Amino acid sequence: MTDLLRAILAFHLVAFVGIELWLLFSWARWRWLLGNDARVGIVGVLRMLARETRAVYVIASYYVRAIGRTGLRVPPQPQGRPVLAVHGFTQNGTNMWGIRQEFERRGRPTLAVHLGRPLQALERYTPRVVQGLQALLDLHEEVDVVCHSMGGVVLRLALAERPDLAERVRVIVTLGSPHLGTHYARGLEWVSADTRQLATGSRDLDGLPALGELAPNARVLTVSGGMDLIVYPNTHSHEQGGEELHFPHLGHCGLIVDGKAVRRIADEVAATPNASATPP
Repeated sequence: MTDLLRAILAFHLVAFVGIELWLLFSWARWRWLLGNDARVGIVGVLRMLARETRAVYVIASYYVRAIGRTGLRVPPQPQGRPVLAVHGFTQNGTNMWGIRQEFERRGRPTLAVHLGRPLQALERYTPRVVQGLQALLDLHEEVDVVCHSMGGVVLRLALAERPDLAERVRVIVTLGSPHLGTHYARGLEWVSADTRQLATGSRDLDGLPALGELAPNARVLTVSGGMDLIVYPNTHSHEQGGEELHFPHLGHCGLIVDGKAVRRIADEVAATPNASATPP
């Protein structure tokens, strides 16, 4: 066995152990903070760990496959509204590669934003979302937006800042976004400004209008995962009065990786026609 092969195997072993320790830590907090609501049994825990481990590895592969490719991508025969993809906490635009590929297969142009250096106040991320919306709306009358995790809350801030752009958003889908905050951040508010703002009971979230108010012409769909160890309780991924979709078996990372979930999201977006094609 060569030194290079040993180094590669050692790296993967360390990465695997690190992922499992993080997942176990997250599961322990989830179980502790939700109590009886988080009882899934040993088989359920093992399935959850397996699914989320796979999802983390897939997302890691996106870093390689999508590096340098987060800008505007237009299919050979474009059709329909462009889609803006907004990533979540501490991540970057490559996370949304799988979702973007599904939309591009359907002829949709896509653009992924990179929110910038992590662990800042949420307001520091909004300029990138505004720029992304503006870039797509310069090319098309309307736009759809798909957000993961923190990205859904950052979108709300961006739309509150630019109501002129909000009027031209046709569909919004948020995947595991802590619209009502997340218990996971409880006790971790000291880590960073965005962690504090995303915690359950945050004043920042309490004073932020819902997506339905901010984008009155848009169809809003909020999606949650029953095994989400990052944003919970899963009801906090939804907004009162909006459309909801729930995947009981999926975790936080699985929401943007699972093939069935990704196709279902693309189907939901495709089900909303252009405003110009909507009967009066």
